[in-house]
Amino acid sequence: MKIKRVVLLAAALFLVAGCSSSSDPAADLDNVGGRDQGQGQDQDQGQDQGQELEWDDDNGGDTDLVLDDGDADAELDDGDADLEQDDGGNGDTDVMPDDGDDGDTDVAPDDGDEGDTDVEQEDDGGGEDTPTTLVLAIGTSDDALASYLMDGPSSSWNIFSGTSVPVGRHFDIGNVSYRTAFRFPGVLIPQGAVIEAATLAFYPTNEVDSSKNLWLSIYAESAANSAPFDPSNTNSGRPDQRLRTTAHIDRWLVRCNDDCTDITEYDCPQRKLDCWNRDIQFTCPKDLSDLVQEVINIPEWESGNAITIFLDNAATDQDGEKYKGRRSITAWDEERGLELRPTLTITYR
Repeated sequence: MKIKRVVLLAAALFLVAGCSSSSDPAADLDNVGGRDQGQGQDQDQGQDQGQELEWDDDNGGDTDLVLDDGDADAELDDGDADLEQDDGGNGDTDVMPDDGDDGDTDVAPDDGDEGDTDVEQEDDGGGEDTPTTLVLAIGTSDDALASYLMDGPSSSWNIFSGTSVPVGRHFDIGNVSYRTAFRFPGVLIPQGAVIEAATLAFYPTNEVDSSKNLWLSIYAESAANSAPFDPSNTNSGRPDQRLRTTAHIDRWLVRCNDDCTDITEYDCPQRKLDCWNRDIQFTCPKDLSDLVQEVINIPEWESGNAITIFLDNAATDQDGEKYKGRRSITAWDEERGLELRPTLTITYR
């Protein structure tokens, strides 16, 4: 009977010990490896048994780390922020998804706003921000104009501006060149930005002259902040008097041929597109990013400054009779709608 009472007492002590333990298995296991008293890192059991368990301290809000030994790591999660340290791809199970990039660490900063979406900005391995695209338009009726020499011997110049501006060559004797300018204010690009793309777009004024053949060269004004134009002043500040960038598009061919069937030295599909339609926005097929980059790189450049793009006639009499014409571009036409103003679209990092 004495032996029986001893056995029953041992069993009772075992049951009491079991009932006094926490209902949270993670809390019990934590005591085996030693509690970290909320220091933000839970200790590993120490011996690899083929499957490593993290002993969670159940301290809500701390950061629990899996200490990796190369095998499959299983974490007992208490609902707080649990992060696994990536072991570099040695075969264990990594909770942090790989973004498929070049091995750099891409971190989406959390703003602490529960339930919102924190978007990661992919840095492509270089730490750069995602691209930003701006669509700029001329700001006033004075921001689109063309200057040309009326009388060579007397150096008399004239300026066209208003609802439309010409590009190409003047219709008078001599077919002098138009120097056409589009000024875009409020360019919110910081100094040091990298220009990835820049395109000019506009609406033709009519179809009457939109099949004329043109040779055009494209420049930007070499100025940290392009000054406003004054169409009433033919003596100074004209488009032909402004300094051009070194970077430019040399002799862009604009030629219309609806009936072209053979590809010669020119691209036939592009020639078809060059037949302008006044109801369809025309996008210049030339990338102007080098021109814009040269302006942004000027030391005095500041975000919010203005950029001017020039379309200069490049045709000469040696190009033949077909290259003595002009076309018209919608400028500041309130009757047709200011949404038809010329635009400059810039993408930068």
